[in-house]
Amino acid sequence: MKKLVLVGLVGAIFSCSTSKDIYLLSEKEMGESKYFTYRDSIRLKSDSSFVGKINNIEWELFNNKLYPEVSITVDSFISGEDAEEIIKYIHTKQPRVKIELNYDR
Repeated sequence: MKKLVLVGLVGAIFSCSTSKDIYLLSEKEMGESKYFTYRDSIRLKSDSSFVGKINNIEWELFNNKLYPEVSITVDSFISGEDAEEIIKYIHTKQPRVKIELNYDR
C-alpha cells in the first residue's frame, strides 16, 4: 500500500500567516459536501457508499509541541480533487488535527 502524505497541505495549515483558513468549509459548503462521517468511516451522501476509513488518531511531538494526527485510508478510485475535498471536510470538523490521507492500493 502506497502512502500519500500531504506534507505541503499540512504545512500550509500550520504556517499560514493570514487569519483566514482556506481549508475550512463554510456552513453552506459543509451542507453541500458530498461526504459525511459515520463512526469511523467516510461515506457519500448520495448512496451512503464507503469511500474511506478513519484508521487511527495518534499524537506527534514536533518542536516541543504535541499535535494530534488523524490517519485516513481512502479507496484508490478517489481523485486528487476528491481527496482535497475530504481533507477540507475533516479539517472543518476537527480544525486542530493534523490530517494524513493514504490510498488503499
